[in-house]
Amino acid sequence: MKARTVALASVLLLLAGCSDRSDLFPDAEFINVATKVDQPGLASFRGGDTSIPQGFEVNIANELSREFDRKVRFLPITSAIREAQLRSGQANVVVASYSMTKTRKDEFDMVGPYLLSNTGVMVRSDSTITSRKQISASDVCTASSTTTAELIEADMGGEPQTEPGFEKCTERLAAADEVQAVITDRIILEGLAAEADGKYRILDDKFGSDGKYAIAMKKRHPEECERIEEWLKDYVQSPQWTEDFRTYFPDVEDIDEYRPNPAQVEADSQCTE
Repeated sequence: MKARTVALASVLLLLAGCSDRSDLFPDAEFINVATKVDQPGLASFRGGDTSIPQGFEVNIANELSREFDRKVRFLPITSAIREAQLRSGQANVVVASYSMTKTRKDEFDMVGPYLLSNTGVMVRSDSTITSRKQISASDVCTASSTTTAELIEADMGGEPQTEPGFEKCTERLAAADEVQAVITDRIILEGLAAEADGKYRILDDKFGSDGKYAIAMKKRHPEECERIEEWLKDYVQSPQWTEDFRTYFPDVEDIDEYRPNPAQVEADSQCTE
């Protein structure tokens, strides 16, 4: 009887351990999340603390980790290396203003959107520019390896200047270093402008279709992918989404402009068997 009891206890312990196992998240303690750290409001270092980023996307990562009973290990990245982090396996998921496109879905599974944003234009506060039509593409700075760079070329008929991240773009804009405007997703500009204390202003000049920010991962992890999708459908309609957004974008008036709904998450998410 004692032997049977010990054997049963061993089986139960084994099953309990299996409940935390995951092919997508092989580390039983941590989820490795690649995120940017130069986008105030979304993800950036604050108050001189360069150990843990803060922002809306950081909260997404934290909520996701709790769903899988793990902690987050943040991997600071730029737009240019998002895909490389996933391919190499260094990152389990990317949560880094990564817009859903067909090309990206051809390589990765994506769950989203958790945030929507069309494209905007930011200039210096003392600039007389009121529309992107007043400048050429060569006067614009944006981040490399982004959908915005492609949009600018199509919309403005030329190639913009590019930098690895938006911190360098805003530095060049402030110094009038051959840059008259920064163009990217409007939600990114909202964070940059708020952080700069009146140094920049965002034009009433929206264009392009809504970018749909998604959580990206390697293909063929359907169990975890579908679980993330179900979690996200609940999250985007919850008071927590509103609280998180308001915490990091308090000056944004039309919150519904950026908020997706569960039907969009279900329609746009891709989880490959």
